[in-house]
Amino acid sequence: MDWAELRRTADALDEQARLIREAREEQETLRFRGSSENGVATATCTGGGALLELDIRAGALASSRPEMISRDLLESIRAARRSAGEAVGERLQQLAPGFTSEAE
Repeated sequence: MDWAELRRTADALDEQARLIREAREEQETLRFRGSSENGVATATCTGGGALLELDIRAGALASSRPEMISRDLLESIRAARRSAGEAVGERLQQLAPGFTSEAE
């Protein structure tokens, strides 16, 4: 490999790194929602998985046992984070093919 080719490779990697940094910054502005199977709880998170909002359907607290509500809350958070992870993974795969694995 000659110096010119090495320089082109380094420049290409720098550009790819810049695009990935921009995508990571962008992901924090995106919002993803997920709900429990029964619709009692809905969570909203960023593309990075940070929980922003958690909604519980009106009347659910009065009519359910605490352990059931906690299950619904966790289910909704997992659904929102799964949605975010899938979207972010797809975006990274577009920017850097081979960077993420399909097995994730």
